[in-house]
Amino acid sequence: MSTTESLLTAALDGLIDLHVLVEPVRDADDSIADFVVLLVNQTALAAWGVTREEVLGVGLLEILPGLRDAGIFGHLVTTSRTGEPTVLVEQEYASEMLGSVAYFDVRATRASGDLVSISWADVTARHLASVAADEARERYRLLAENASDVVLCTTEWALEWVSPSVETILGWRSEQLLGSSPQDLMHPDDAAMVWSARAPRVAGPQRTEARVRCADGSYRWMDVRFNLAGSQASGQALWAVSCRDIDAEVAVRAHLRDERAMFEAIKESVTDAFATVDRFGTVIAWNGAAVDMFGYGEREALGQSYRLFMPEMYWAIVERWLGDVDGTELREAASRTHRVRLLHRDGTTFPGEYSMAVWSRGDARHVTVILRDVTRQQTVLDNLEYSRQELAEAQRLANAGSWTYHPRIGRFEWSDELRRIYRLPVTGETTTMGELTDPIVEDQRQRVITAIESALAGGVEADVEFDLRCADGELKRLRGRVATATDPRDGSLRVRGSAVDITGAHRAAEARVRRTARHADYLARVEHTLRTHLSVVEGWSGILEKTFDDLPPAVRDEALGAIRRNATSLVAHVKGLMNESAFLAQADVMEVGPVDVAVVAAAVAADYRGLAEGRRLEVSPTSGVVATASAEGLDTIVRHLVENSVHHAGEGGSVEVLTRSLPGRTVEIVVRNDGAPIPEGVELFAAFAKGRSSGGNGLGLHVVSTLVEAMGGRVTGGNRTDGPGAQFVVALPAAMEAQR
Repeated sequence: MSTTESLLTAALDGLIDLHVLVEPVRDADDSIADFVVLLVNQTALAAWGVTREEVLGVGLLEILPGLRDAGIFGHLVTTSRTGEPTVLVEQEYASEMLGSVAYFDVRATRASGDLVSISWADVTARHLASVAADEARERYRLLAENASDVVLCTTEWALEWVSPSVETILGWRSEQLLGSSPQDLMHPDDAAMVWSARAPRVAGPQRTEARVRCADGSYRWMDVRFNLAGSQASGQALWAVSCRDIDAEVAVRAHLRDERAMFEAIKESVTDAFATVDRFGTVIAWNGAAVDMFGYGEREALGQSYRLFMPEMYWAIVERWLGDVDGTELREAASRTHRVRLLHRDGTTFPGEYSMAVWSRGDARHVTVILRDVTRQQTVLDNLEYSRQELAEAQRLANAGSWTYHPRIGRFEWSDELRRIYRLPVTGETTTMGELTDPIVEDQRQRVITAIESALAGGVEADVEFDLRCADGELKRLRGRVATATDPRDGSLRVRGSAVDITGAHRAAEARVRRTARHADYLARVEHTLRTHLSVVEGWSGILEKTFDDLPPAVRDEALGAIRRNATSLVAHVKGLMNESAFLAQADVMEVGPVDVAVVAAAVAADYRGLAEGRRLEVSPTSGVVATASAEGLDTIVRHLVENSVHHAGEGGSVEVLTRSLPGRTVEIVVRNDGAPIPEGVELFAAFAKGRSSGGNGLGLHVVSTLVEAMGGRVTGGNRTDGPGAQFVVALPAAMEAQR
């Protein structure tokens, strides 16, 4: 390389831009097919990634094949032929060597002869920045012209540009406002505030709210934002102003302020305590009633945990509610009112209730709690419950129930005792007239319905007595009263009724009537029997008195024997009469109550086993069989029946005593033997009735019948159907306690 070339190469290497000196390569027709590289600087070598030796003498299109497609090659040919310089600005060029699309400023001049000196500068970054700036300007134009906000470009004294949206929002056309003072658009009360907000001439947005005048003269609230955009050639500051319509928002804020003020007034005026806690359970609101209820001032309570007023026994469930991720359990809890104990500052607790409302502010969930001190209410409820229980117990002891009918809603309310009397579940509901009247025996039912209808029609009180067929088949006698009353809650009419179970008293009265009739019959029989025996004694006594010495010895003996036999019978009947009177007296004064019949039967059997020689006496008691009876009277009944059955069982016979409970609240005692049958036509329970030649005075079964009926029961007797022998069955009412 010559000295000149070395100097030229060194000079080229010092250039920042790419530079190359090329010589055209001509075809046979003198057209330029390519350019051969003669000189190249270091910047070009670095950009192409080659060495100088690799490119010198090599065709330019071989090094940069994209020159032809980019149109640059044609410009170089023109410069070589005509000497006209080539100037290309931001020429796009795609090259595999460069690996991307680049942009160059290309300059080419013809040197001596037809040599061409080419330089190009990589302006890709400048090009992209220019494109980005153009796009940004276009986007801003589109944004400004289509934005819902009003966009202004203004100096301190005149509007330079106004976005078209001003017509939609304020009713002005853009051209109407150009050149006018921006202060003319502001409400007089807000103008000074607006311009003071933009007074600092510093970069960055300034913001305020102001009323802006509409074309119709009204004003709308706008969110006004200033941004110092630069300055004009005159030196005046140029502001970009964005005005967003917040008229509705300001109205809402004003409404919310009013609502808040109203809420605060209500919060402080209500008598219930008011507290709001956040999702962590921290108190963020506390009213005056809460101060009075719990003893903590507002400043003391705010920021504290809900545990301030909630006893420890509830902490676990409250923590679970507050930690409920989706709020399902908390919202379910908020749908109910809760009865709890609340905690006072002094450590005491008191009965309270609370209800909740769940609400959110953004993503934060809050719970507002309304708390009430229900100490007085609880005292009233406790007293009411105590009175209700006392009434229920009094009704139970008196065996008296009650009901109330509300005609307006067609609903019945029954006391627990009335349900027990009707043999219905205590926990059930009774809502219809039919459930009250249908169990009444048919021929008496209409009388009760008429009494209820009369009470409804004219407020007439009525007393009724009727028979009731219970669900389990038992027949009861009830005495009731029907009356009307006014419901103090709403002034509506309601009918009240009572029903007293007089079954026992009714049966006892019937038994007394039967006893009186039997006693009259008994006295008639006694009179007849005594008269018969006395007539025999009187007759033979008269004969002996008049003709004693004239009578043959055999006749005298016959007379004396007849007198003796009849006198003996008279003594026995007198003793029986005395016993009968004693048993009748016992029947009239005996007291009934729960008696375990199995215990009585077992005791009597134990006493008679020693007297039942040659006979088997078996007892098959059922435990828990309790009758309403007199223990003394029941003992007498069982003893008479066992004695009678043992007597008639015969040598080697057996006697069995059974006890059992039957449906319909009935208890049975069965005494039977396998002896001789009872003759037909015998009145077993009549006084002096003797069906078999077995001795006795015929009063034992009469006593049994008298005592059983006095207890409200019944007794039957007859021959067994399952084998030889007789059987007696005593049926008594079961004790009420055994049925509950």
